[in-house]
Amino acid sequence: MDEFQKPKTEYVKNKMKKVRYKDMDRIIHLFLLERAALKEIGVGSDSTFVSGVKRSYPRDYLMIAKELNPAEFKKFLFQIAFTEEKFRKMLKNEFPDEYPSFMKRYSREVMLMKKAIEKEKLEKKKEREDWVRFGGKP
Repeated sequence: MDEFQKPKTEYVKNKMKKVRYKDMDRIIHLFLLERAALKEIGVGSDSTFVSGVKRSYPRDYLMIAKELNPAEFKKFLFQIAFTEEKFRKMLKNEFPDEYPSFMKRYSREVMLMKKAIEKEKLEKKKEREDWVRFGGKP
């Protein structure tokens, strides 16, 4: 348990100074995120748990990864920017040169998603029409 006593990042050190012992679960999660950023967690139930912790504390993971593993920081930032506006703004500030290509890809994904939703609506409508045509109750 020695690794839980020595934070690897200034970010976690600063967080520890603000958290009481009774709330140390949050810090333990941050230690896990440090290990994840360093790719010290393998495949299996541990990695599944860590994925959930990353989703629960995305900003914390980004700050930790930025210190420990810039490539992982960039990868995760691009990944999470698809889901939340505040991370798109962070992406714009952190990687202004790459932001236009990200937004192009993001816009394409949104357009494809809208098309898929519209296609599903049309299929449901046709299915309902067929249902009625074959004698089902509308």
